[in-house]
Amino acid sequence: MSNMFAINIRTQKTDLLVLRLSDATEIIYVEVSRSPYKSKKKHTVRDAKKLLMMAVCNLCRILMNNFDCPIEIAKKVRLYSIQAIRNKLILFAVSLVDNKKYLAIELASCIILYSLKTIKCYTKIFNFFKIIRNKFIKQEKLLEKIYSFVFLVDDDTSDL
Repeated sequence: MSNMFAINIRTQKTDLLVLRLSDATEIIYVEVSRSPYKSKKKHTVRDAKKLLMMAVCNLCRILMNNFDCPIEIAKKVRLYSIQAIRNKLILFAVSLVDNKKYLAIELASCIILYSLKTIKCYTKIFNFFKIIRNKFIKQEKLLEKIYSFVFLVDDDTSDL
């Protein structure tokens, strides 16, 4: 049985990494997998695996730093990635489903045209980034809830 993630887990490089300034948490990963010209399928598959692995590792790191978080809240934490393949952008989220089980869901995709003839495609691009913004806002509120839960637990045990 082959494991598609049987790769050496080490520091991975990504084409673009978005960090939250307050705590340097990795928020979103971006990989440009295939240019419109001279594209290779092998590179695209390798980048997709890398994005999934980075998201799962970061999700584990976030949850490991917040062990006191209830599982219902932990399952709502999402890590986001964007993969650019030729002229298409794909936004997907990775989350915890069960013990050692993760789910990746495509949230949005859009095509970037190299001409301004069809403005409709650009409205989809703006919608794509609106979805990212809304997801970030929801995750920030969720992480605030997780952090407040941890601090409440820490305050109760400070006398021990």
